[in-house]
Amino acid sequence: MRVAFIATARDAFLRPPDLAARQKGKRDVQLGSRGGSRTSLFPSKKNARAADVAVFVPMESRLEQAYALCLERSPSVIAYRTQAIEVPVPGGRSHLPDFLICDDGGRLFVREIKLDKTTLKKAYIEKTEWVRDHLALMGVDYQIIDRADLPSECEQKNLKRVHNSYASLPTALEIELVNSDLHARLPCTYSELVEAFGDIAKHLIFTGQLQIDWQRPLTPDTEVSKWMT
Repeated sequence: MRVAFIATARDAFLRPPDLAARQKGKRDVQLGSRGGSRTSLFPSKKNARAADVAVFVPMESRLEQAYALCLERSPSVIAYRTQAIEVPVPGGRSHLPDFLICDDGGRLFVREIKLDKTTLKKAYIEKTEWVRDHLALMGVDYQIIDRADLPSECEQKNLKRVHNSYASLPTALEIELVNSDLHARLPCTYSELVEAFGDIAKHLIFTGQLQIDWQRPLTPDTEVSKWMT
């Protein structure tokens, strides 16, 4: 059972994007408004292959977009997929979790994104508890994430702005080459740092290696400080 699941997860991560650079999952997400949510294509640098700048991952809500930003920032996450696996549940049914995640230790995580965990219906809770216990037998961690676990609205806007403002991930060598000069300039403004180091500065700010106040709107005069190793 575990071998079969690992093989399914591996296939999900090996599945290439389509010709439009969309990283589709097991279920095709239809784009556009749907109820109170809005589906979209999230530009992911972390999931892009070496030959690509970015790949577009389908998201079914703004909450999923917010969680994707968290995964893009996390230093331990190396890849993730949406709607990527199907978990059989009792009664001949199946369940498609929102996110399948792989970290730098090869561990797999499954995450469900909901508006509010306290308002979930009993039938859904029972189903996801079964999925959680089933995945635990295979060494896979399952959790439900809701709005309270995600960045604030202001932080999300800032993160999205910085994330979308640069094209690709800098290499470790590129970061190392600017390391000493970067130290000497801090603290300084966002615009000064970006003018000096371009996309490298944006990436270091987005991933939290350089600190700003995310709870205030980002401006050219926002102070950047505290190199975090």
